[in-house]
Amino acid sequence: MAALLDGLTVRLLCNALGSAEATALIDAHLAGLSRAAAPAGPPR
Repeated sequence: MAALLDGLTVRLLCNALGSAEATALIDAHLAGLSRAAAPAGPPR
């Protein structure tokens, strides 16, 4: 959870600086964290 909060903090800083490219990288990183934290579905 701490990593998620750190990522959100960095994203807010990037938004404040107007760095769309950095924000996109942070979004991709957060998406990866969300997928890793999500419980696995039933095997197919």
